[in-house]
Amino acid sequence: VVVPARDEATTLPPLLESLRRERRPGDEVLVVDDRSTDGTAEVAGAAGARVLLAPEPPPGWAGKPWACATGAEQASAPLLVFLDADARLEVGGLDRVAGLATERRGLVSLQPFHLVPRPVERLAAFCNLVGVMGTGAFTPLGDRLRARGAFGPCLATSAGDYRRAGGHAAVADSVLDDVALATTADRAGVPVS
Repeated sequence: VVVPARDEATTLPPLLESLRRERRPGDEVLVVDDRSTDGTAEVAGAAGARVLLAPEPPPGWAGKPWACATGAEQASAPLLVFLDADARLEVGGLDRVAGLATERRGLVSLQPFHLVPRPVERLAAFCNLVGVMGTGAFTPLGDRLRARGAFGPCLATSAGDYRRAGGHAAVADSVLDDVALATTADRAGVPVS
């Protein structure tokens, strides 16, 4: 599991706790601290994650793709799961994500259920809904339509398919790295679902 994180000290604990519950022997959790100023690395380390300090990105790289690429390069597992720092897994969630990625192959993305406890988050939920609709992921045609994007909070793929699609290096300058990653995967012949 690769978690890109910048100034996520307050949002990381619920994710790391859910990952602690879900981890099996051999699983690794890599939190890539992207130059945080709030103790993100200390929180992640105290929760048992392997903390990687992302160096300054090369010219042309946006922060999140650089953090994801840094984590993917250090991961030793054959399956990569990228999770946003503010995500949480339900019981059995990591196994379900890994199972989907293994079964479907290619790049698998999931749009997490969006909890909206604060009023401002309710406004963001509308934007997320529009984004979900724009991918064509939820139509009566199901998997017969090609995906037109991916959901960044939860992406999973084999390390081989990740490299074949160009990884985050192929979308280095993208602010919407999830959408761009789906496009580059599709162009490389890596299925996207």
